[in-house]
Order: sequence, then structure tokens, then C-alpha cells
Amino acid sequence: MGKNNEMERRSSERYKSGIPVLIKSKEITRVLECTLIDISKTGFAVRIEHGKIKMDSDEHFILSIDPALFELNEYNSIEINSICKRIDLDKKILGAIFYKNNELTNKYLENIIFYFKKINENLY
Repeated sequence: MGKNNEMERRSSERYKSGIPVLIKSKEITRVLECTLIDISKTGFAVRIEHGKIKMDSDEHFILSIDPALFELNEYNSIEINSICKRIDLDKKILGAIFYKNNELTNKYLENIIFYFKKINENLY
């Protein structure tokens, strides 16, 4: 965790979360049920709820979020390209950064982060 974790924490404001998400391998051969525990403009962390972590650092994967949770009902799911940056096997925590997403996905991310900012400030 160390140096990379400290740099990520300093580089962007992070907001606590607690929503269900899915982690999918790029080939969609593995799916993990997770809880999104924090999110920022640059990345996020999830706690693995069901499934085994079989992922390497720097592996690409997809973070899948239900858009209805954020009143974004245009699509069935929000698919966010991500890269694994740290894994804590004892706590079942996976940290990642966002990677090469399109403008619409980035707009959704801004909306999701806005929700969490308001929740963290007890405005919801």
C-alpha cells in the first residue's frame, strides 16, 4: 500500500461510499460482487463481498454500477474502465484508478462523486 496509496490520497478528495457494484474482468470471465467503499475523481476502492480476488496489480477491469442508484436511467449499467493498483487480501480490499473512459462515462463519474460528496457532508 505505502507510497502509491499516500500519493492517491493526496491527489484527490475521496468520499466514503457503501453501494453495491460489480468488478468484471475485461474478458467478462470473472465477476466479483463488491461494495464501493470510497471514490474520487481519479480512482476508488471496493471491498470484495462474494468471489475470490484473482487479479494482479496493473490488471485492467471494468467497474459496473447500477445507474438507477444515481437517477441515471438512460442505460442498464455504467461501465467504467479501471486498472488495479493495490490489493489487500486480508481485508479483501481492491484499489484502482480510472482509465481511458469516454466523455459520457466521465460525466456519470462526476455525478456519482457529487452524490457521495453530499452524502459525506450529511446533505442527503
